[in-house]
Amino acid sequence: MPVEVELAVKSTARLDAILEMYAGWAQAGKSVGVMYVCESVSLAEKIKARALHSPLNSHKQLRVELLETIKAQALEAWPAARARCLERPRSKEAISKLVQERGPAQAAERARREAEAAERARQAAEQTRKAREARQATEEAWQARCAAEQAERQARREQWERENPDWRQQLGIGTGAEQPTRRGLFKRRQSSAI
Repeated sequence: MPVEVELAVKSTARLDAILEMYAGWAQAGKSVGVMYVCESVSLAEKIKARALHSPLNSHKQLRVELLETIKAQALEAWPAARARCLERPRSKEAISKLVQERGPAQAAERARREAEAAERARQAAEQTRKAREARQATEEAWQARCAAEQAERQARREQWERENPDWRQQLGIGTGAEQPTRRGLFKRRQSSAI
């Protein structure tokens, strides 16, 4: 659960935006709500008042606590936590025994993680290979389509030339009637009769 610490008064617009953000997180399943730790009762009351119509409040996903309460709970829990820490072995022999006991388990865990990483690398290589093959197949299909279109255009041109055998004479191509210009283009020679 995210924790917001409210030690000073913020603007109501900012507070509303923060509450709206956490409500969105809660609805999306990213968090179970939000906890506000406030320095004073007036700040706590302000947050409760602003959150009154918020989805966080209606679903009981808003927790407001005073800083003094949190401090008291921490001080109350401290002796038990300290006792647990003191129960841990501190001698070199005890620490080396723990390392020996945990060593095989850690080695097995490391081997499992390495095997998972190798499997992920193999899957990534397989996906790369499949993508390369798909790209190559697409390119070959495109080249075949272009070749088919080229052949179709050539066939239509040949058919048109068969249907119009005198097209060269009509355009004056190959009859000696064209004359090269300075730009390298051909221009029909003017007839002397005109």
